[in-house]
Amino acid sequence: MKILAISPLLPHYGGGAELSAFYLMERLSRLGFEVVCITSDYSIKPSFKVYKIPFLFTQLVRGRTPFREILYWLSQGDNWKVVKKVIDRERPDLIHIQHSYVGFKRDDVRRPILITIRDHWPLCIHRIAWNGRGPCYRCSLNNFIKCRFNYNYCPGGYFKLSSILFQLELAPILYTFIQEVYRYIRAKLEEVDQIIAVSRYMKEVLVDSLGLKPSHVDVIYHTFGLDTPRVDSYLEGNSRDRGLTLAFIGRLVFEKGIVNLLYAFKKALKYRRGLHLYIVGSGPLTSYIQHLINHLRVQGNVKYVGFLENPMATRFIREMVDVVVIPSLWPEPFGRVAFESMLLGKPVLVNPIGGLREIVIDGYNGFYANCQDINELASKILEVAAMEDKLEKVGRNAVDYVRKQLNEEDQLSRLIKLYEKLV
Repeated sequence: MKILAISPLLPHYGGGAELSAFYLMERLSRLGFEVVCITSDYSIKPSFKVYKIPFLFTQLVRGRTPFREILYWLSQGDNWKVVKKVIDRERPDLIHIQHSYVGFKRDDVRRPILITIRDHWPLCIHRIAWNGRGPCYRCSLNNFIKCRFNYNYCPGGYFKLSSILFQLELAPILYTFIQEVYRYIRAKLEEVDQIIAVSRYMKEVLVDSLGLKPSHVDVIYHTFGLDTPRVDSYLEGNSRDRGLTLAFIGRLVFEKGIVNLLYAFKKALKYRRGLHLYIVGSGPLTSYIQHLINHLRVQGNVKYVGFLENPMATRFIREMVDVVVIPSLWPEPFGRVAFESMLLGKPVLVNPIGGLREIVIDGYNGFYANCQDINELASKILEVAAMEDKLEKVGRNAVDYVRKQLNEEDQLSRLIKLYEKLV
């Protein structure tokens, strides 16, 4: 079977969504499927055939401001002429859109079309369904104005009055354009043969917010691609002499909860000086986070590591980390960091919203804390630190759970059966 995959970006560009798409295509290629991918940019050498074509405003204009997003979606139709040429040349059996692309013309393609939705792009211009205070699934003008203020200007603590006034004045115009863009996106989603959501949570959001038929959306957890040796013990490879070590692993953006984590960690240190925290990742808040570490005077207990690639990241988690903290304020569609950490035998401390509730069970294979509340997060860190002798059992439970409930082979088998059914 020949599969044409469309992914506007591939690693090392983008984030978890692009990484998941890449791993899936690699896995299918190894299984004997003929995989052909269309993308605008990539820096990692794939085992499958790649056509590199320009997706206007994907590489040209970075960032997720509404104006840039509008340009990105409105320009997708112009890409179709080039995409169609590839389709005519390769003659695939099936088209699988791996991420945010709806520029296709259904009448031009006499082949099944699937689309995997890995984040909130069908209903949120920022793709995170979070307005700076909590989840937000329906974008009214009032919510949009609040979102522009809370999300874009408060996180780093920098207030530019001229920019705020400009954005507030522009907000009604942007909002009007955005509604048209999303009417277009929703209409396109109804044209595809099947939609794949990466969690039950994402399916519920798509069905409830967009009015899609439940039968039109399948749930397949994208647990592909973590090539790691068998881990049977939470303590394997760990040195217990240093005290409890936490780690934040992810992009340094406000919605990931890194700022709240640092303030909570500072509070926890008042009662337990043996705590340590590693920050692994990079992003727009990198400089601010480094400044905040110094400002809070926690340099002795907090270390900024920066971005790590596999296998270095896997080795770091196994050997240096006891508990991985995922304090995301936005509803994570799935939570790949949680899955990977649990597969390595590490308990995770998460904010129980979005897809994270599906893979983490409080007290069994991880822990819950309302990470919007700094005091509650600090208390939970202390609670976890006080039960070091029980963490090994929680880590073992984490490994067992992901192997049984999120088994890669099972998820891949379900996807292949869907392919065969549609073809």
